[in-house]
Amino acid sequence: MLDSDESKHACKVLRLVPGDEVLVLDGKGNTFVCRISDHEKSSTSLEIISKTLASARSQKIIIAVAPTKSSDRLEWFVEKATELGFDQLVPVICSRSEKRKLNTERIRKITVAACKQSRNPWLPEILEPISMDRLLDSLKPGVIAHCLEDEKTYMHDFDFASIEEISVLIGPEGDFTPVEIQNAISKGWKPISLGKNRLRTETAALLALSSIILKMQTR
Repeated sequence: MLDSDESKHACKVLRLVPGDEVLVLDGKGNTFVCRISDHEKSSTSLEIISKTLASARSQKIIIAVAPTKSSDRLEWFVEKATELGFDQLVPVICSRSEKRKLNTERIRKITVAACKQSRNPWLPEILEPISMDRLLDSLKPGVIAHCLEDEKTYMHDFDFASIEEISVLIGPEGDFTPVEIQNAISKGWKPISLGKNRLRTETAALLALSSIILKMQTR
């Protein structure tokens, strides 16, 4: 059964009618080929014709990123990241964060729309914002991208092959503070470089995710 919103989209926007076939995703890796059997104003009944379960990635990808001052920029990132494929978004509030609240429900709706558009069968999890200190205490160490002129490994040279849970930490406009960077490194996070140019938060996050996806696909 489709709920009222999905029913309206299917029958009013897509103009589907009983007998038409449609692809349905459940966000848990399953793709269903269905046939519309009945349509009412607030619900649509579907008959399942076939079901396919996509192969899950062997590694979990977690993007921990500071919310951008402009909500549009983070929403753009989430849309593109969902199309590429990742598992969890952790909004992290840092010392230099200008935006400290986030409409996570809107972000979740964006991931649903992006999954449908790209036919990505895996819906990422969107967590509520947490502080940098809490993140460092709760998340397994991964890599942290920052702009200080310290010793760093280029993202494309970093070996993720043996890591089951890949976490990437991206800071706010203005970067992490030196104290935050040192705290992360002291807890096992590895500093990485995303290149010579200074990138916006959402660009850095997307570049890091793209690098991981490409490495996974070429192994």
